[in-house]
Amino acid sequence: GVHFVWKWAPEGNWRQQNFVFQTEYFENRNIEKDEGWYAQAVYQPFQRWRFGARADGLDLADDDPRRYSVMLDWSNSEFSRLRLQFARNESDFGNGNEWALQYIHSIGAHGAHTF
Repeated sequence: GVHFVWKWAPEGNWRQQNFVFQTEYFENRNIEKDEGWYAQAVYQPFQRWRFGARADGLDLADDDPRRYSVMLDWSNSEFSRLRLQFARNESDFGNGNEWALQYIHSIGAHGAHTF
């Protein structure tokens, strides 16, 4: 497999604004050659807000499924995040759309710092 990540933060302040692109390719050659990949980009134009897009797929012997998704999330604090995501799945066995609304809340002790 191969994995690549590129990060960018203007003026070096990743908390205020940043962009992350990452991609990965992997393959398995046990009996037949199976391959998989993904590429995604997430942009934080200002603190607490992020926008992203992702494409991923598999190349299998009997199916080549693909998924394309976009997301928007907002961090209320360092402990919570609200995410809205849409995904389009395409497969030889059928296609479908998915909407997801996710709330993430972290609980636990950690060192003091500013958010």
